[in-house]
Amino acid sequence: MKPRCIRENKDFADALDRIRQDYSRASDWWIAWSYRLARDPLTDAMLVPNSIPAAYLIKPDRFDVDGAPPAMTILYRFDDENLDMINIRLP
Repeated sequence: MKPRCIRENKDFADALDRIRQDYSRASDWWIAWSYRLARDPLTDAMLVPNSIPAAYLIKPDRFDVDGAPPAMTILYRFDDENLDMINIRLP
């Protein structure tokens, strides 16, 4: 299966921009996770109960690298073509 196209809504993009201002390695962290999620969005994901259409949460661990953000929670939806990033939050 080819990777999904990643689409960031405004809330997600704004939150990620704020995180990038505080953590020098946040862009590296997001590149790694976007690559992984575009190819395999279900591993380690939790289905948000009663979400229609289905939405998922994933809580990746922190990179063990100086300047990387702490563990975060990512909210998203996906289909065969797209990965729609809804929001991202620090703990």
